[in-house]
Amino acid sequence: MFCPECGCEYVEGILECADCHVPLVESLPSEEEEDAAVETDTIEWTLLLTSTYEADIALIKGILGGENIAYWIRGENRGLIRGGNMGSEIYVDNSKLEDAQNLIRDLQLNVFTWSTRSDGELE
Repeated sequence: MFCPECGCEYVEGILECADCHVPLVESLPSEEEEDAAVETDTIEWTLLLTSTYEADIALIKGILGGENIAYWIRGENRGLIRGGNMGSEIYVDNSKLEDAQNLIRDLQLNVFTWSTRSDGELE
């Protein structure tokens, strides 16, 4: 079993990468497959929201993953650093931004969670 993000190999029975927190795969793609994927799978990332609350981040990850909306998180473990929490930024595929916004619109998120609309205004 391998992590598709960092490439670490795990023993049978482990289902998620301990560092990247993504599901493991049976094998990693060959270099040719990776090169082809890079050429065809270019994503324009757009900020969906910033949060200092780990529970909100986990909830949103589950929702986005369940809807197959590509996302990545910048600074996911910042809250674990003693002395301050700058917040984690959740980015989504720009072509799915409106879908992602609709999915999280009615969530009761922590008051210290905020999002940025595409026009740069805070919601």
